[in-house]
This record gives sequence, C-alpha cells and structure tokens, in this order.
Amino acid sequence: MVIHGIIANVLHDFRPFGTHGKGESDTMTIHVLRAAKHLGLQSNWKYSNLEYQKVIYIAHMFHLGAENEPLVSGEFEAWKYGPVHPELYRYLKVYGPLPVPRTFALFGQVRNLREGSESWWLDDAVEAFPPGSGARLVAITHREESAWTKHYEENRAGVVIPAESIIEEYEALQNG
Repeated sequence: MVIHGIIANVLHDFRPFGTHGKGESDTMTIHVLRAAKHLGLQSNWKYSNLEYQKVIYIAHMFHLGAENEPLVSGEFEAWKYGPVHPELYRYLKVYGPLPVPRTFALFGQVRNLREGSESWWLDDAVEAFPPGSGARLVAITHREESAWTKHYEENRAGVVIPAESIIEEYEALQNG
C-alpha cells in the first residue's frame, strides 16, 4: 500500500515531464557524466552515488517512455542494490554513501549541460527527488513490477536492463 502511494506521488511529481512547450521532441542522448554534473549543480552537490544512480535512472525511464529515446548514453544493469549505470558507478563509488563533492575532479572536465529538453527532464527529477530521497528512490526502483526486479539475478553481474523493459515499467506506472 505504501509503495502504491509512492508511485502515485512519483506520477504526480513527474506530470511536467515532456511538457515544456517544445512540441516535437528535440532531445538527444547525453553522456551520463554530463547528466550527473547537472544533477550535482542543481542539488548543490548533495547527492550520494545511490541518489545519482536512481535519479538518473528514473529520469531516463520517463524520458525513454515519453520520447522513445534514451536520455543518457550507455545501459543500466540490474545490480544487487537496484539499477546501476556502471560507468557512473566506477567514477562515484569512492564516495560510498557520502555526497559527491563539487571538487570531484572529473566534473571539472565535463561540459555543463545547456538549458534545453535534456536539462528539463533532469531538473524535474531533482525537484521530485531532492537530496535525502534515497529510501524513496530505492522503494520505487525495487517495486515488484520494476524492470530491475524482472532482470536482477542474484550472484550474476552485468545483466543489462533492456530499454524495452524500462519502457514497460514506464507504461505500467502511467497506467497505474
């Protein structure tokens, strides 16, 4: 019952997604590190690795479902603790559960994301899931009907969550 309430709130929070007055989709896939840097800037550098992973995954899911194209490059995998973007994880894992600081050297080498459709999707996600939303994010990504749940296999690494499954998860959320 609690999870259904969380999902209802997610759908309410994400209603603005894709309704930024742009008409036809003018989005393009962005590098996951550009997305992470944008989230860092928008969250005042208070997101943990877990929050980066989950917020980017959820924004990616809603973008993929609504626009039929990925928000970020690469693939998400079904890891023990939920959907993970392996490239992003490799860079952020050193921070463990702590917020990833602005001083993270790699972010200085990554171009800022310009204002546009991609940034709007991420901005909506930051608004819906401010820093400290980790438990709520885990509850959403670990639902019984989630793409992660369908593809997670204990003791098996590298299981990709296919785009089709992510779209199905989006559609299930929309149809509630």
